[in-house]
Amino acid sequence: MMASPIVQVFILTRNRPKYLDLTLSSVLKQTYLNLEVIVSDNSTENETYNMLKKRISNRLRYVKRIPDYINAVDHFNKILSEVTSEYFIMFHDDDLMEANMVFKLVQFLNNNPNCVAACTNAYNIDENGNILERFSKILEDQIVKDKKELFNIYSQDISLPFPSFIYRRALLNDICFDHYKGGKYSDSCFILDLLNIGQIAFMYSYVGMFYRRSQFQDSYKVDLMARSKQIRYFCKAINLDLKSKKAKRWRLKELYITCCVEKRRFTTQLLHLFKKNGIYDLWIKALIKNILLNVSR
Repeated sequence: MMASPIVQVFILTRNRPKYLDLTLSSVLKQTYLNLEVIVSDNSTENETYNMLKKRISNRLRYVKRIPDYINAVDHFNKILSEVTSEYFIMFHDDDLMEANMVFKLVQFLNNNPNCVAACTNAYNIDENGNILERFSKILEDQIVKDKKELFNIYSQDISLPFPSFIYRRALLNDICFDHYKGGKYSDSCFILDLLNIGQIAFMYSYVGMFYRRSQFQDSYKVDLMARSKQIRYFCKAINLDLKSKKAKRWRLKELYITCCVEKRRFTTQLLHLFKKNGIYDLWIKALIKNILLNVSR
């Protein structure tokens, strides 16, 4: 019979009570019953509390962050300092859990003591909850044992959504989120640091959640300076030269994606210029100061 330790599910929320209500319902419908759900409210208004106050119980706790707003990195670190359960999850306030998600994750960690964390695949959904596509089309599960493997996962865009991760609390005492390790992308650097203490399972075969995609999300906006910090940290972690082909390929890809997101055409001539001259240490400054002026809308 599977051990059933308490799992704390922290739902980090900010000014999205409509989506939070849907998220909370999906969490409370989990087939894994030994759950403690904590809503960590980083909102600037009282609408979230007003929506939740009648639902607060022994199984559902509400924590209001003071001051009314702390940045995302500090919010995650605050959560880490408050975890008391053996396993825990940090979930987004606009995503949804499949009914067996927690059960599957706990089962996996129970059966794989060398893994410090595990995550699942997802379906991307739009603002109205319509399914768009599978988050990752990979079907074969992977247990990542070293940082080079994780570098390949993130640089090739085959990672799985951050809110799908479950963690072992006992092994995370010296690990936290860090502004200098990727800024808004420090979640991936946090995952990278986990490999200092254990293995990480990527459960590509199992779709455990529904990951909402919206142009209004902070994750939709690209921060080039933060992305550069992320790539530099990954390269340093595996002793990879920033001028290596792997590092260049990742940085060029992010530049291309940024121009697409900003609805500008990234010209063939510009791509050729970067590839030919290898001016990668300067590409962010060049982009900010000059390049976007020369990329037609």
